Amino acid sequence: MWSYGDTFLAKPDSQNRTLISDSWSFTSDLNAQGGIGGFQERLDSVGAPTMILPETPDEQAFNQAHNVNNCQEQPCGARWALWPSSIVVNPSDNSALIFYMLVSTQPGDFNFRGIGNSVAIWQNFRQQSQRPMLNPPIVADHPDLLFTQNEPDFGSAAFISDGTLYAYGCDYNNGCKLGKVDPSSAQDRSAWSFYAGSDNWSSQIGDAISERLLERLPSAIRCGL
Repeated sequence: MWSYGDTFLAKPDSQNRTLISDSWSFTSDLNAQGGIGGFQERLDSVGAPTMILPETPDEQAFNQAHNVNNCQEQPCGARWALWPSSIVVNPSDNSALIFYMLVSTQPGDFNFRGIGNSVAIWQNFRQQSQRPMLNPPIVADHPDLLFTQNEPDFGSAAFISDGTLYAYGCDYNNGCKLGKVDPSSAQDRSAWSFYAGSDNWSSQIGDAISERLLERLPSAIRCGL
């Protein structure tokens, strides 16, 4: 399965959108020797690609009101975007964990800012994934978010090793920070711990260190890459 970010549509979808913030495709062709083919998309009622991450009712209402194809409120083109990153399958129950970032975008080139990031659970291939709703919220007005805009964007890369989910949060200037959690508790912020150096882990994200060199990470983590 492949996930994509902003997707321009050749024809409007069932909500009269020609731009959606994520989409996806899938194939049963797993032999890349001659090139992978047979891609399919989950389509909506008018035959347009669907999103893999569901919008909340508030996000959907905002995006519809500012939809450039039928704009009802200024600024036209403003929207909430859900940008997926890593996807990891949990072998214990065959569910998938989809890391994503919530982004506020405004009209104009590269006029956007991340609000925070989180992880959705996809339990049934024929249904949409489920975003967490935390009470109390970590990010005001966005109860699905596990991490704030000032914290690492966990999901830059992720994998499961020996029953533990490891997720990297990376940026171009500060290298990568590493978090881990039991996959079944991925949507529980208090269950996460963070690599603090010298094979130590901490429940406090402020203790997480940035690593630029792969060889500095614990050997067990290097073997999982």
